[in-house]
Amino acid sequence: MFTLADVVRFTGGALAGDGADGDVPLTGATTDSRTVQPGQLFVAYRGERLDGHTFAPAACAAGAGALLVERAVAGTCAGVPQVLSADSRAALTRLANRVLARSSVDTVIGVTGSAGNTTTRELLATVLDAGYPGAVLRPTNSYNTDTGLSMTILNGLAAEHRYAVLEMGAQRGGEIAALCRLAPPRIGVVTNVGGAHLEFFGSLEGVAAAKGELVEALPATGLAVLNGDDPLVRAMVFRSRAPAVLYGTNGHVDYFGQIADLSPDGMAIRWRGPNGGGEARLRAIGRHNLLNALAVVAVAEQCGLGGEAIRRGLERFVPVHSRLQLRQGPAGSIILDDSYNANRVSVLAGLATLADIAAPPHRLAILGDMYELGDHAETEHRAVGAAAAQAADRLIAFGSMAHWIAAAAAAAGMAPDRITCIAAPGDAAFRTEHVPPPDVAPSRRALAAQLRRELAPGDVVLVKAARGMRLDYLVELLAGEHEAE
Repeated sequence: MFTLADVVRFTGGALAGDGADGDVPLTGATTDSRTVQPGQLFVAYRGERLDGHTFAPAACAAGAGALLVERAVAGTCAGVPQVLSADSRAALTRLANRVLARSSVDTVIGVTGSAGNTTTRELLATVLDAGYPGAVLRPTNSYNTDTGLSMTILNGLAAEHRYAVLEMGAQRGGEIAALCRLAPPRIGVVTNVGGAHLEFFGSLEGVAAAKGELVEALPATGLAVLNGDDPLVRAMVFRSRAPAVLYGTNGHVDYFGQIADLSPDGMAIRWRGPNGGGEARLRAIGRHNLLNALAVVAVAEQCGLGGEAIRRGLERFVPVHSRLQLRQGPAGSIILDDSYNANRVSVLAGLATLADIAAPPHRLAILGDMYELGDHAETEHRAVGAAAAQAADRLIAFGSMAHWIAAAAAAAGMAPDRITCIAAPGDAAFRTEHVPPPDVAPSRRALAAQLRRELAPGDVVLVKAARGMRLDYLVELLAGEHEAE
C-alpha cells in the first residue's frame, strides 16, 4: 500500500540506514513494538511517559521493515532503514493523510460526540457494507486519535475502499479540527454533547465547541447529520457550510424514529425521513441506540442506499463488546455489560435501558467511578446517583467516588438498605491484561462472589464505569462462571 520512498516523500524526512532502498514495500505501521508484524513501519516518538525509541530494538528484532524516528537507533536496528523526522508523530499523520488522499476513498464520514460514537461508527459501517460489500474502511479498534486514525488508514486501506467511517475523539479543543485535516470528512455525524472530559473542556459549552469542529470542517458540498434531540448539537447547524439534517424523537426533525417493541434480546424500530419510512429489528437495545440508528439511516441515504439495504444492514449489526452488550449471568440473570467507559450521558442512557427492559424488583445497577471530570466530579457522580434511584431497585456504588453516587441515590428516595457503597481502587495505569493488578482484582472477585450468591432468575444487572475501574473483569467473572456451569 505504501513504500519506504513514500514515507520519505510524504513526511519530508531524511532516509538513513545501511543499504536503504526506497522501493521497499511496507505492510503497514504501528507505534507498539509488541504488535510489530514483519515488514511494518515502526514509528517511535516521545510521549508523556515513555520514549518509543527505547522499544525500537524490539521492533527491529520482530521484523520491522523500516523505522520512522526522531533520532537514529543503533544496535540491532543498524541495518534497518530509518527515516529521520523532527516530529515523528506529526510525520505519521502526514503520511496517513497523503496515503488516504491518493486512495480510491471519495467519502470520509466522521463520527463524534460524548457517548455512543463507537456503536454509531460500527452500525454505520455495517449498513454501508450491506449495500456496498467490501467498499468500507473502518477501524479495527476504538481508534479515535491522530495515531489511531493513522493506524486505521495505513493498516486497513485497500484498493476497493470507497468509504471510510472514522471516529473522531478529543480531550481538548483543536484536536478534532486536526483529525479533520488528517482525514477530511465529507459527512459529519454529531451524536450528543455530554460531560466527557470535563476536566479538560471546563464546561458543556466547551465540549460543544470541540465537537462542533467536525461540522466546521465539512465542505459546502458535504452534509452535517445532527442529533435534533440535543439542543447543543442542534445549534451546530449554524456552524456548518454544508447542509444539515436533524434526526430525533421529538420536535421538528428530518428523520424521526420510535421504538415499536423492546425486549432484552433487541428492539424493533420504525423511522420516517425525506425518502419515506422503514423498519428493522436491532440486536442493540436502548433509546439512545434508536438515535444512533436514525443517524445511520440519514448517512446511508445520503450515500445512495435504499430502504431494503438499510434494513438488512441494521439487522446484521452485532453490538460492540462491553457497550450495553447482553450477557448471561448466574442463576438465569442477565448482565447489561456497559463497562467499557462512562460519563453522565452514557450512564443515564444505560439506566434508562435498565428501566425499560427489567421490571421491579429485578433491576440492579452497579455504577463505578467516572474519570476526567476535574472540579465537576462530585456534581456528575451525584447526578447519576439521583437517576439510579429512579431507574433501579438496588444500587451498588463502586470506587473512590462511590460515596457521592450512594449519597445522591439516598437523597433521591432510594431506601438505604437498597444501597451498597464499596470503596475500591481503580487501575490507574490501565493495562490490557485480562486480570487487573493485585491491588485491584480482589475487590472485583469479592463482589462477583457476592453476586453469584444473591442473583436470581429474571434479575437484570447494569454494569457501568470508567474503563480504568476494571468492571469488565467483574463482568467476565460473572459471565465466565455461568458459561463454565
